[in-house]
Amino acid sequence: DTVPGLPQRYHALAKLDGIAKLWFDDETSMWQSFASPLIEAIRRDTGAFISTLQLLTAEANVVVPPPAGAGAFKRISFLTRRPEMGADAFAAEWHGTHAELVRSLPGCRGYVQNRIEGRFLARGELATYEQMPYDGMAELWFDDAEAMRAAYTSGARDALRAHARTMIHEIATFV
Repeated sequence: DTVPGLPQRYHALAKLDGIAKLWFDDETSMWQSFASPLIEAIRRDTGAFISTLQLLTAEANVVVPPPAGAGAFKRISFLTRRPEMGADAFAAEWHGTHAELVRSLPGCRGYVQNRIEGRFLARGELATYEQMPYDGMAELWFDDAEAMRAAYTSGARDALRAHARTMIHEIATFV
């Protein structure tokens, strides 16, 4: 999906084949899990079919609780803030006005904003913002593809896109 006036990011994400999400109670628990003996077997296995691995850590902001179980259609977007906007100003706009505008999309069954907190290359090597210039990952759920199309062709979309232009520099969307 393209947003008029916003360039799409077609670099490393253009080769994206999958997204794995893991939940931890806190960052300490995450790193303890990655230090477990089982992780080496997992690394060997993923090395057989994953050429490039990037790890993002994020703090979730649940705007509309996602539906439980299967059966929902999901849209994921990686966002990069406008260059003149600081990370905190971006988060304030995204968690405030933008969240309310997305909430008003007809048929939106779930919406979670994941503010990127950490960036890592394979084996936990720190990455810079320039290497992984993502500020957020948005997750939206709809009943099906038609419900998503209806939402993004509704009148509610216009206000959402106008606001997006004030805060989002680049977006890469996957459904």
